[in-house]
Amino acid sequence: MIEQDYLMRLIAQLIRAILHALALAGRRAEDVAEDLVSADGEGLEPPAANPDPLGAADLLEVAFGECIDMDASTIFLLAPESFAGVLHISGVDAQLVPHLVRCLELEADFLDQGGMAAKATLRRGQADALALVYGVEARN
Repeated sequence: MIEQDYLMRLIAQLIRAILHALALAGRRAEDVAEDLVSADGEGLEPPAANPDPLGAADLLEVAFGECIDMDASTIFLLAPESFAGVLHISGVDAQLVPHLVRCLELEADFLDQGGMAAKATLRRGQADALALVYGVEARN
């Protein structure tokens, strides 16, 4: 029971970060994260007047690192297969993985918007590799 509560807190924390990042990037959460938004739109922030996609990408990196309890600046340097392997070996809960994959995919979108195509390609590769290792469907 305690483990399940902890996992639910991690998922809720990650979803809050994703919704905040969407607003920071100037995107409406309803348009890109229908699966994350409650029917009444509770807790949604309005899109930022001055979008900051790179700030949104940074926010997602930090949230990702907090969820996996690792230094994101180190793990994100790994090649996609190594990245997925380290997360799998470290025991990341399979129930958290679909949300982590979505986080990586959104970060890649924000990096593209911010003109960082190479880093965006790496994040998409990491998302795909993580999805493959855990048998989760990726968006890409």
